[in-house]
Amino acid sequence: MVQIPYTTLYTIPYITLYTALEHVPHIKSVALTGVADTKMATTCGDTAGVHDSISAGKVDSCKPSDKALVGSGGPVMATQEIDVARHRFPFCIVWTPLPVLTWIFPLIGHMGIATSKGIIRDFAGSYYVAEDEMGFDWPTMYWQLSADSVEGGAEAYDRAIREASDEYKGRMHNLCCDNCHSHVALALNTMRYGDQDRWNMVKLAVYMQIYGKYTGIGGFLKQWTFFLLICIVVIVMIFVF
Repeated sequence: MVQIPYTTLYTIPYITLYTALEHVPHIKSVALTGVADTKMATTCGDTAGVHDSISAGKVDSCKPSDKALVGSGGPVMATQEIDVARHRFPFCIVWTPLPVLTWIFPLIGHMGIATSKGIIRDFAGSYYVAEDEMGFDWPTMYWQLSADSVEGGAEAYDRAIREASDEYKGRMHNLCCDNCHSHVALALNTMRYGDQDRWNMVKLAVYMQIYGKYTGIGGFLKQWTFFLLICIVVIVMIFVF
C-alpha cells in the first residue's frame, strides 16, 4: 500500500483551491487587493479611486511630496512600506487563523498589532506577549491604521503598544474574556485612537472583517479552505446519505 506523507495531504486542499482561483479573476483580484493597493498607496498617496484612475489613464506619475498612504482605515504616515515577505506591517492590526477554531468559525482568529516600524506584538498566551514572532503563524489579513488619528503620532502610537504589552505580560490568557483582541484594544484605548477609548474585542473583530485586506491568495486560502471543505462535507452528508 502506498503511503502519502501527512504534509502532502495537508497541502492538497490549498493547491486545489489555488488552482481554481487562478481561473476566477474576480476572487483572485479580491485576494490580492491588499498587496496591490498598499504598494500603490505608498508611492501615490491615496488608494481611493486608484484602479479607476489607472483604467482611465489618469495616473501617469506620483509626486514625491505626497505625505500619506491610504490603507483600509484612512491616511497613514508613509514611514515604511508594508512588506509581507518580511512580515513588516507598520501601523497595522494583523490577523491570522486559529487551528480548528477558525476552520469552524472563520471570522474568529488571532490578532496582534504592529509598531510604526512594522514589528508585530501579540498576546500569545498567559504572561507572554510575542514580538516579531506571531503566536499562530504570520498574518493572513491586515488593517492599516492612521497615524494621524493618534495625538503624538508615531511616538505615542509605539508607546501605547509598549505599555499595553507590558500590562499583558502580567495577565492570564482567557479565550473568551481577556485575549489577544483585548491586548490590541488596550493599546488603541491607551493611544485614544480616533479620539476613542471604547475599543473592545468585538468591535475589533468586526472592523477587521470590514477593513482588513488579505496578504495575498495564500492568506485568503488559509482563512477559508477548511471551512469550505467542512461545508461541502456537511452538504454531501445531508443530501446524499
